[in-house]
Amino acid sequence: MRVVEDEQYAKIIAAEYFPNKYQGIYVDVGAGYPIFHSNSHMFREKGWQIIAIEPQPNMCEEFRRLGYPVLEYACSATDIGETDFEVCEYCAGLGASSFKVLDKLTRETMRITSIRVQAYTLNTILQKHHPDITHIDILDVDVEYYELDVLKGLDINKYSPDVMIIENLPTDTGLYANPNRDLLYEYYDFIGYEIVAVAGGINEILRKKKT
Repeated sequence: MRVVEDEQYAKIIAAEYFPNKYQGIYVDVGAGYPIFHSNSHMFREKGWQIIAIEPQPNMCEEFRRLGYPVLEYACSATDIGETDFEVCEYCAGLGASSFKVLDKLTRETMRITSIRVQAYTLNTILQKHHPDITHIDILDVDVEYYELDVLKGLDINKYSPDVMIIENLPTDTGLYANPNRDLLYEYYDFIGYEIVAVAGGINEILRKKKT
């Protein structure tokens, strides 16, 4: 397994699995901002179709200001509809914001506000807005501890991502303590994927297991 120190290097590793001039479909769940700290923007510049999914209105507004499409949703394991979503002040909302901020230290030290968002499975969102898509080249999920919910809400057999970038925060770093880390590993195995690289200790790059 390949290991690199820079978490932003995940996109470079993912790109290596595709021909240089290839233009595929990149689904970015928890897209954040369209350029700042974005994995998918590099692929946008290469001509890929970026399906950005992000629940925070201020981030979605930045997409629209730049003329980039964005789907304003949170992704969940089941179709919920309107629900609460907690936004953490850290890094302008990029860190820890999720349905519920799970980390105790974050809750104690940072300001958290609650907003209302629309939450649906990734299946439902794709079927509503991109019914023509039947395959995903890269699936990128960064939703602060709820990555497993996103994966459970996707028909892996139908969309069969070639590469997945999953943020899987360690369990022992204090500020970022992930209660679902081991459950994610079990689910990777269940759906037939394996980790081929790790960037920055948190971004796991996955490919289908070789048969």
